[in-house]
This record gives sequence, structure tokens and C-alpha cells, in this order.
Amino acid sequence: LGSREASLFYYLARSWYSGLGVIVDAGSFLGRSTVHFGEGLRLNVLVSDKSKRIHCFDDFLIHENEEDTSNFIQNNWSLTTSVGSSFREIFDAQTKRISEFIETHHSDFNSCVWPSQPIEILMVDIAKDTKLGCAVVRNFFPNLIPGTSVVIQQDYHHPWLPHIHVVMEYLANYFTIVASRISDSMVFQLNKAIPSNTLAQAAAFNFTLSEQLELLNNAIRRLQVEDRCIVELARIVFLHKNESLGIPAQQELESFDKKYPRVSDPLHIRYV
Repeated sequence: LGSREASLFYYLARSWYSGLGVIVDAGSFLGRSTVHFGEGLRLNVLVSDKSKRIHCFDDFLIHENEEDTSNFIQNNWSLTTSVGSSFREIFDAQTKRISEFIETHHSDFNSCVWPSQPIEILMVDIAKDTKLGCAVVRNFFPNLIPGTSVVIQQDYHHPWLPHIHVVMEYLANYFTIVASRISDSMVFQLNKAIPSNTLAQAAAFNFTLSEQLELLNNAIRRLQVEDRCIVELARIVFLHKNESLGIPAQQELESFDKKYPRVSDPLHIRYV
């Protein structure tokens, strides 16, 4: 979580949040996003009853291929972790000072069932694969408030999760882009209700490969040129995984290298 994203969460909870719905922190990890939402909410003068306004979701476990997470925890908290280890105690310690504002949902998000409770701010950092992304849409998007709700896709400017770009572009007619890039995040506001059949298709990720590619292309075109780099990489990742489309990912990557030379890259992007 970048410092600009943390400031965004603080500002939204302090100065924008009205209490029409709750705040959902989907993918709370070690609690930094939760704390910034909570500290902002503490100073919010628009909402008097602040109890359990922030709903936090995570399974608080180290998964396979998460060596960076394990190393980060070991280096900062001197705790030795491995696959299957829980970091819930760190989250609880980090969020203790704002605990009265939060309700923690400690479970596998794939089995989550959200009650029909309006959501005013939705921060998504849990859509780490297509199945989890579908669960986000299925559980949360029907409860967004048209004309009000803000959705923060915290992994939008990551190259490994093209399903996020596909879904948000499919729903583009229902969202306004508030901020195209704040660190790794993209911020949307729901401008009108999403029809149930449209939501159902998004929640099922019911798109052909050709439709997914078209949506990725549209997502890139909608961004300012300076914000396209990572989403272009996501498109290359998608092509690499779907060779049947007949567009060689290696050639696309070579073109990308020429377009975005690593040495002069102001975003300091690391990629494979």
C-alpha cells in the first residue's frame, strides 16, 4: 500500500464518507488500509455512530508462492512464517487503536456471503485471481449505492491480474473514473444502477477470450497515455496465457520494451 493510497483512504473516511453505507476493506492484510480508514473515520463529523462501520476481509494466511510476504513479516516483526501460517495477531495489534470501528471477517473469501447492507466505500485488494474477483462482484457490487459509492481497485495497476481490467471495462458504462492512477490504485464512482443480468455476467466472468481481449484493449484506450503502461503489460500477460488467440506475446513484449525502455522508465517498473 503506497503512501498516496493511504492518504486517499484517510481522506475518504474523514471528509467524504456520509454513513449511507459501510466501508468495506476487502483484503486487509496487516491492517494499514484499515488503520487509515479508521483514523479518518475518527475525525469524520458527518457520522455520529461509528461503531463497526469498517468491514475487514482476509483469511490472514500465508499462501503458496508468497515468499515476499513471509520475508516482509519476518523482517519487520521477527516472526518466522511459512505456508499456512497466520498473521492475524499482527493485524489485531496494528488495528487495536481503532478496533471499535471495525468488524473483521476472518474466512476464505470464496465462501463469503455478504448481507444486503449498502456499501459506500469499497476497497478491493483481495481479487488475486478470477474466482476471487467474481466473488467481489457477486457479494459487493449489488450493494453499491448509485450516485454515491466509490470503488477502489487497488491492483488495477498491477500486470498479473487482467481479469480486473476485463470486469471493470465491461461495467464501464456504470462507473465514472474518479482517479485513473493513485500509486497502484484506480478509483471509480458508481453513477447508475447496474442491471442484474449485467452483474450476473460479470460475476460469472462469462466472456470469451476474444471479448476479454477487446475489453482489455478498450481499457488501455480509455486511460491517459502516461497511465497505460501497466495495463498494457496485463494485456501481454493475458496473451501469454491464451496463445490460442494467435497474437504472439513475445512480439508484444518486444514492442513494449521499445515503447517503455527500462532505463528511462519514470515508473521504475520491474517486469518479467
